Amino acid sequence: MKQVLLAYILPALLSVFAVYYSATSSSINAQLFPQTESLQPAGEFTFIESFSGNKIYEDQFLQDNDKYSNIFLLGSSELTGESPASPYNFISGNYNTKVKAVGHAGNQCFSIYSQLLANSDRLKDARIVIILSPMWFLSKEAAGTASPVFLEFNSENFLNRIVQNNPENDFERYENKRVSDMFSDFTSPSFALRQMHFEHESSKSILHCGLYAPLIMADRMLFSIKSRIRPDPFIRSSVKRTKPEAEDRNINWDSLLTLTKNESLKNMTNNTWGINDDYFSEHIKGNTSKIKIGPAKYNYEMQDLGMLIRLLKENEADASFIILPMNPYYYTNLQEADPLISEMTKTVTEADYNLLNLWVTATSQYEKGTLKDIMHLSDHGWHKVNRFIVETYKLEK
Repeated sequence: MKQVLLAYILPALLSVFAVYYSATSSSINAQLFPQTESLQPAGEFTFIESFSGNKIYEDQFLQDNDKYSNIFLLGSSELTGESPASPYNFISGNYNTKVKAVGHAGNQCFSIYSQLLANSDRLKDARIVIILSPMWFLSKEAAGTASPVFLEFNSENFLNRIVQNNPENDFERYENKRVSDMFSDFTSPSFALRQMHFEHESSKSILHCGLYAPLIMADRMLFSIKSRIRPDPFIRSSVKRTKPEAEDRNINWDSLLTLTKNESLKNMTNNTWGINDDYFSEHIKGNTSKIKIGPAKYNYEMQDLGMLIRLLKENEADASFIILPMNPYYYTNLQEADPLISEMTKTVTEADYNLLNLWVTATSQYEKGTLKDIMHLSDHGWHKVNRFIVETYKLEK
């Protein structure tokens, strides 16, 4: 009896005590479940590279203001260049409707898809402009959003919302699959990431379901305990939606485009390729390059785009798209990407979304001054985008 007491009963009692103490100790739980998100007022954002764990910015996402309506511009590296012509500067400075931009390099279709899925209750009538870079669909980028970038844009708060608020459907199943694809990259996956991975693995067969069921149950139990121990103090505001009002601005777009084209060309004097002097001297030096296109079945970016558009369409978002150009003087085989661009175009237009397609393959078709380098817009290029946004959302009378 003494041996049983020492070998089994006492360790069990100690374990129960340890679990209870860990669950009720505020100091231990502060270490186990640190509160990393900022709850301090951050003000209204115009452009942020990512949400960076700030729940105030997350709550502003896909929201209108009490006094004005917002258009959300989502993209990648092209958003990070400081330019007065960027829509979040130019349109916000000239119209009552404001453009709010989110993105930096690597914020590709699946990252955007997940951000929107986490906020699917806010998608109806939300004005969203998505910039598609053709480079996402080429070479290694066609494998889809990289895991570190995915976590920058999809916080624990967003991921929990996907797991908790979305019923099992094609959108959730796709999220689970794509997260499971990158699961081995995560060093300390959150409850939500584990849940998505386990759910996808369990869907493979009856055997997988039996193997993963205990893990799913344990993960849900741990998440429930964490929620009680560390309740979220942040209360998500209800959806605001304000319709844009057409204004009497009447910007002379033709004159503005001519002016900015001439200004852009003044910075492109040491080459005939329409590339800024400094960039040409430092990075190009007269060299050319070729794009690489992988097998269609491995182009996960194209699959992500298809699901992204389905999500927007089924939730009645007021979305539009822009396909950026690439410099055909530098990339000498752009015509090989024409089938990809055609597929992208078809996917967008069949959903009845407006599209600004700036893609060209021949040097004779390319308007020098549209890009400042080999794939990023100049001020002239941005004003083409500004005109498209203003006309699409009828911001002028």
